[in-house]
Amino acid sequence: MALLLVFAGQYDISVFSDYLPLAFPHSAFISEQLAASCARGETAGPFALPPFQFMRCSGIGAVPKKNGNLRMIHHLCILADASVNDSIPAEPFSLHYVSIDYAINIIMSCPQPVYLSKLDVRSAFRQHEFAMDHLLHYLDDFLNISTGLVAANQQLAILLRAFTHFSIPLAPSKLEGPSPSLTFLGIVLDCERRKARLPEDKLSEIRALLVATISERSIGQRQVESLLGKLDFAARVIVPGRTFMRRLWSVCSRYREPHYRIKLSNECIDALTWWLRLLQDWNGKFFFLHPQWTRHLLTCSYLPM
Repeated sequence: MALLLVFAGQYDISVFSDYLPLAFPHSAFISEQLAASCARGETAGPFALPPFQFMRCSGIGAVPKKNGNLRMIHHLCILADASVNDSIPAEPFSLHYVSIDYAINIIMSCPQPVYLSKLDVRSAFRQHEFAMDHLLHYLDDFLNISTGLVAANQQLAILLRAFTHFSIPLAPSKLEGPSPSLTFLGIVLDCERRKARLPEDKLSEIRALLVATISERSIGQRQVESLLGKLDFAARVIVPGRTFMRRLWSVCSRYREPHYRIKLSNECIDALTWWLRLLQDWNGKFFFLHPQWTRHLLTCSYLPM
């Protein structure tokens, strides 16, 4: 994917960062990935000397995926106050990703029956971009939204031919649909029932974490950050849940030591208990809301004598 950006920083300096700590345990994997990228013509090098008089070199590392594989990362913000990203103006070059709410709005705008298809592109950041009606793009995931099974199959075939024509490699194992229900951005979209819900594995993971935290009544700094991240993800579906995260955010902001053990207050325990009950009773589901619905909340301070 190519982006035209404006660099507003100083050009005549060179800044180099060290490898990320995550690189050393996976140096063989990173070397293999870089060699393969060079062989495909996507990356230039290796160089015995810097190829430019002035340049900024960011750190490279590797992080594990949930499936056990590794992903190579290029940390463009690791150079504090001197990275390329620091010198790109926020406006008009802010990058906004497709959201679940946007996908739901598109689904609601289509006549029934609605079918979804999902494709996964390998090395998405190094591919070209093209547009298609109701084709949503988030990094390496493409979601196509179609009305009717015949149209869904036709559009999926067109997409596959287009990717083949432009030599864009797909991950065949991640091709899904057409189907009225599939998972996009970690959320199950059910077009027949007009519902969005959390997948069962994520529900079980969050429930187990909540039960353990409530029983121990204390949590490490890194663990509370992880828990907040999972609850924030779940709040995409459980919209009222954000209200019951405020105390946890407040506790997390007080401590900076990653290994510090935090004792949770009764109020925090109550908030986590609310989350646990909601996940058990509501099962992480909510109905699609029409984007043009207007919701009003009326209150009255009058109390009868």
